[in-house]
Amino acid sequence: MRKYWEQTDTNARLTDPAEVQPFRKTTLAAAQQSVNFVVFTPEWLPHDCKLTEVTLRPEQPPGRPDGVQAEQTGQTPWSEGNPCSIRTIVHGRGRCLRLKQFLYDWAPHAASTAPLWNSPKLTPLPCGDAVAWLGTDYMKRRGGYIQSMRIQMEASVIEGIFTDEELGRILSQLRPAALEESQAVQRAPFHLLNYWVRYKMRAVQVPYGLWKYRHPRHYDQSRSISLNELRLNTPVRLLFPDDSPYVFDSAVLISENEPLNREVEIIYRHQSNNSDHI
Repeated sequence: MRKYWEQTDTNARLTDPAEVQPFRKTTLAAAQQSVNFVVFTPEWLPHDCKLTEVTLRPEQPPGRPDGVQAEQTGQTPWSEGNPCSIRTIVHGRGRCLRLKQFLYDWAPHAASTAPLWNSPKLTPLPCGDAVAWLGTDYMKRRGGYIQSMRIQMEASVIEGIFTDEELGRILSQLRPAALEESQAVQRAPFHLLNYWVRYKMRAVQVPYGLWKYRHPRHYDQSRSISLNELRLNTPVRLLFPDDSPYVFDSAVLISENEPLNREVEIIYRHQSNNSDHI
């Protein structure tokens, strides 16, 4: 598999309209070559439903060239970042469902319910070694969310009705679309995959954690740091889990000179499902 995340030009910026890549139709298996996460496909759909469209938003350097609107290329209007994602449409009789998958590298996940963070009620659904959640998403639509093998899958009902049982079964029966081709991205540490770290961009302000913590994450002033370096010369006090199913994944040191500030973002991942994290 092409490890494009290891070849990122930190200083690259998208300035030429002719170089802008629009989103394109593909298949879930083929998309694995072009994204920094494990691509999943549903093993089960309701009897009247089928996958009708798979769209890839390819990763591109940050930037908004003059004359190009974010909507034209499927990019976000609230940032100049251009991370990748996959959007799948499921059609049934009088109903339609959107499935979106991506690596949530803007911030540690909001209790694994990122798109449902403002939902008045959340319903948990055990799914093997993961937990799916059902609720109301940020578009005020009925939806669901699951994190598995570090990827995030959002389900959002955009037309008609899908029952909670159907949404839960779709989310609980997902499998890698191209398992062998996904091995490289499974082995890669989080901060190497992270778009904002690679391009030295300040992270987008999004909800994360169980507290209203809104400190900006200055990835524009960060560098990767090893566990050995942290143990020998720790810039701030850290906790190092011992005798735990969680193992070190990666870390970045954030150094701000004005005002003088040092932070460490360190991630441990669960050995069994390669997804749960501290």
